Amino acid sequence: YSAFCISIWVFMIWKYSKDAFLSTLLFMGLGNYVFLFSGMRQSIAMSIGLLTIHWLFCKKNWKAFFSICIAVLFHTSAIILFPLLFVSQFRITKLRLILFGVVIGFTLLFRIQLAQLIVRYSVYSYYEGHYEIGGSISGVFLLLFCFCIWFILINWKDLRQQKSVILLSQWVFLLALGIQIFSSYAYAFTRLNLHYFQPIALIFPSSFDKVKLRDCFGNYYWMLSHVLYIAIVAGSIYLYLGQLKGAGVGMNNYRFFWEL
Repeated sequence: YSAFCISIWVFMIWKYSKDAFLSTLLFMGLGNYVFLFSGMRQSIAMSIGLLTIHWLFCKKNWKAFFSICIAVLFHTSAIILFPLLFVSQFRITKLRLILFGVVIGFTLLFRIQLAQLIVRYSVYSYYEGHYEIGGSISGVFLLLFCFCIWFILINWKDLRQQKSVILLSQWVFLLALGIQIFSSYAYAFTRLNLHYFQPIALIFPSSFDKVKLRDCFGNYYWMLSHVLYIAIVAGSIYLYLGQLKGAGVGMNNYRFFWEL
């Protein structure tokens, strides 16, 4: 099954990644690589679900729908991909970004209560009280937040023109950020977000496009892009090493570092 999963990942890197090295590091740092060795059914579902991105980029929504349905047959967590079929049709504007920020803030304030409702009345009630051991869900949250801001900044012109590929890519970042908020309540949300981490690893390197960076930052684009690139490489390695030290789940409570 690992050969199947890696084969799809290699195909998607070849097809969509602008930087195979950075995509691979993000794949490892965000937890997908380590999870590949333990979660067989979900790993297969994630690989099939990754093809959803391919079909959506090709504007073949029915094929994307069926790929998600097939992924769900292997693991129900693939249900989390269904929103991509709809949100990609919504244009991102300043007002919607402000509203999304308000929703994120509200969710942060009441994440425990919201997470309890989601977990207790779903098939994931088993994971209530189970938390991630190893890695850093706080680090991943901050990484996703920075990714969202950077991607919006670099691709704002394309977002305003409603270019479908960029629009879908941005929604992947925003949805992943929203799910990550709940990851400190139960390990189930960390596992759900693995479905979004794969396309993020593919998409994010495209934000280092030299033309867009020059338009956005002028003569400083070279310095800023290299500083961010080095920071992402270092952060991915750090997160990956943390996963190796204690990957798994346990009963230890976890809070974001700003809540300690």
